[in-house]
Amino acid sequence: MRRGSVYLFLTLLITGLNFWTPPLSAQSATNEDLELVLVLSGGGARGAAHIGVLRVLEEMQIVPDLIVGTSMGSVVGGLYCAGWSPDEIEELLISIDWNRIFTDQAPRSDLSYRRKQDDRPFLIDARLHFNEEGFYIPPGVLGGQSLEILLQTLEARSMPESDFDQLPVPFRAVATDMEKGEPVVLDSGSLALAMRTSMSIPGLFPPVINDGRTLVDGGSVANLPVGIAISLGAKRIIAVDISSPLNSSGKKLENFWEVFNRMNSLLTVNNRTVDVSRLRQDDLLIRPDLGDIGFMDFDRATETVAIGEETARAAADQLKTFVASEPDWQTYIASQRRSPSDTIRVDRVRLDHVGPFKNSSAKYAWQLKPPLDLEPEDLRRNIMRLFHLRHSGIISFHVDEVDGLYELAIETPPPPYGKHSFQIGLGFFDDFDGNSEYSISARHQMLPANRMNGEWMTIFEIGSSPRLYSEFYQP
Repeated sequence: MRRGSVYLFLTLLITGLNFWTPPLSAQSATNEDLELVLVLSGGGARGAAHIGVLRVLEEMQIVPDLIVGTSMGSVVGGLYCAGWSPDEIEELLISIDWNRIFTDQAPRSDLSYRRKQDDRPFLIDARLHFNEEGFYIPPGVLGGQSLEILLQTLEARSMPESDFDQLPVPFRAVATDMEKGEPVVLDSGSLALAMRTSMSIPGLFPPVINDGRTLVDGGSVANLPVGIAISLGAKRIIAVDISSPLNSSGKKLENFWEVFNRMNSLLTVNNRTVDVSRLRQDDLLIRPDLGDIGFMDFDRATETVAIGEETARAAADQLKTFVASEPDWQTYIASQRRSPSDTIRVDRVRLDHVGPFKNSSAKYAWQLKPPLDLEPEDLRRNIMRLFHLRHSGIISFHVDEVDGLYELAIETPPPPYGKHSFQIGLGFFDDFDGNSEYSISARHQMLPANRMNGEWMTIFEIGSSPRLYSEFYQP
């Protein structure tokens, strides 16, 4: 995406959402039992600081009755509420290959033979797609399949309740309704879907369609959801703000991520300021000084966690007023700790063919035979094989216990970009002995071409050896 396009898109987004304050009446009903609510803001990789704060809160035996999180705050908060310890969440963030999460690419060895053939004359995987409405423009720079796999794998390792009030620690995730520009509080359903919805940053990830609503990252309207916590009935609040501050140093913005980080700060600064002003005398704001740690600096997770921990320790005197009694603490920590399983039990697999996916294709891609204890990496590779057949959109999955057996249900929706794609390629050959060739190629591909996932491909090539080639392939 060109830099000018990035500026234009995010500027329009700021104009539409940043200067609107969400009415508290739009939120859920109050709860008189919420003595303490922990509010975790969004901020991308800076959200690792939440882990350090949680560690100190545990050391001081502070018991939150509810955690409300936005964007990365919803991921850290959601995992903690599902039973993960701060140490386990930190280990997870450090171990994740974030470059892979943000690319949706698969090793060539994991591609089917047909998709490997696609690479031969067109080494750069850049396609123009067409559907019934015309030229398809993706709703996000990043596809989101790898992020979907990551979050749903974490959910499958935890097997959380679908009612977020029944989690070890009650939880709420905050998203934004794109059509109404209002906050949406997610309190039930798939925990993975709630976390992904809350961090579906506009322009970066595709929005999530949930109950007919188009939802994106909650930071657009409530990056530090203090107002939402109050509307839910919070008597006292600990709010952790790790948002990127506005940088007025005059530094030149030289790449996409610097532009994005700056625009993200502009997008959230107004609603964050309003929410900070809502904090009351008995509430506490913790704001780690994360310096130049950026929105995408996941490789600095260890450093970020340490800063969050250091900041929370510096606020120990204020935190002492939130300490629970010893019996209440023992009851809390015994209930909260539900360490995730290292593997995922799968007794059988069910493919839900929402789109044109057929068993002939799925059998090739799915290479694991249940029953087995599935390693997360094996699950990821198999889902990516299905995805890179290019027969479906973003694939989702979940594990259900049915009649005492664990069933892995995989949903393969139709691709949003339609059946038709178009590519252009350039080729040049020279043997340094006076012989050279060149070519300009164009390829049209129709996939699927029928209900059985047939493929129709036509290549037109001009240059040293002009040709017109068309083939139909039926798996």
